[in-house]
Amino acid sequence: MNDIVFVKKYDALTEEKFKKSPYRSIIYNFLCETCVKTDCNTFKISPNNLVVIPKNTDFTIENTEGACSIVLQIEDESFPTCGEVLLHDIDRNLIGASVKESEIYYNSELFGKETILDGLGGLIAACLVFKIGKSGNLSIVKVIDETLQANIGNCDFKIDDFFKTLPINGDYAKKIYKNQTGRTPKEYLIKLRLNKARAFLSGRDRFDYTIKQIAAVCGYKDPLYFSKQFKKRFLSSPEQYAHRFDKPIVKNKTPIGNVIEDDI
Repeated sequence: MNDIVFVKKYDALTEEKFKKSPYRSIIYNFLCETCVKTDCNTFKISPNNLVVIPKNTDFTIENTEGACSIVLQIEDESFPTCGEVLLHDIDRNLIGASVKESEIYYNSELFGKETILDGLGGLIAACLVFKIGKSGNLSIVKVIDETLQANIGNCDFKIDDFFKTLPINGDYAKKIYKNQTGRTPKEYLIKLRLNKARAFLSGRDRFDYTIKQIAAVCGYKDPLYFSKQFKKRFLSSPEQYAHRFDKPIVKNKTPIGNVIEDDI
């Protein structure tokens, strides 16, 4: 969901303050120079460049003489988190063209314009994810890693459903992840979950939990499937792994006269 909820064009000398919007803001500059100030940064934006401002951030836009800029705000449930960032839109100015189209449709009375704005919002978000990741401010790989780590114990988490929420194509995101890490997201999630299970089965309190309980806190609803995955990775069942430090029981052989107890 990347609905565009606000678009406004500013020409010539302009100063306007925005107070802690619940939406992410994009300030795109088309002519001359625009200045955007937040509590932490001051951005001098050249033509065909933009600043992305996170939610709940105060900022002020100051246009110089002859400048032209558009402020766009997007409801970005699928947009990964990032801070304030200045970006250069030099790849055919795709973001700038989409921002212009958004301003036209936002102020029109066209029936069904919400669908068009949602589509433009998705395109803008996808371009921003790519550019932010390329600039080093945000990596889609980092977003995937953090999401998987946060859902180790979530039995209801579905990887494919998560990838559908990203503002870029899910298969493309998986390909980027595999190329950069050498593993698939599913392989990494399995590794995280089984390593957590191994930690449970290695502590002094390892016998305080049932296999079903350990499976559940490691994201597995089916303890049998969990046991199969665990054995596949560590070459022993969870029960065997928990008992791997046990000392073997040695039966005492007590001589009775000239006869050993075992011979009786």
